[in-house]
Amino acid sequence: MDVTYADKRDALRIVAGRIHDVDVVLDLGPGICPQPFVKPYIHICVDAHLPYLQRLKQESGDDPRYVLINAAWDHLLRTTGRA
Repeated sequence: MDVTYADKRDALRIVAGRIHDVDVVLDLGPGICPQPFVKPYIHICVDAHLPYLQRLKQESGDDPRYVLINAAWDHLLRTTGRA
């Protein structure tokens, strides 16, 4: 695995250049700002803080690409049998 050291000002540009496009993103704990690097067909946002998800729903205009789940990430994984 290669390690790249980057100045704080360059970090986002470097990260964005190394991420591949995908159809689905699972965004754990996005707060009020889901990850901006990938524009997937389905963007699953899991957050334990309901007001954050309510704000995302309002700001996204009920965009059907967003699936908003109010749960702690570890609880969600136990519920789905993945942990």
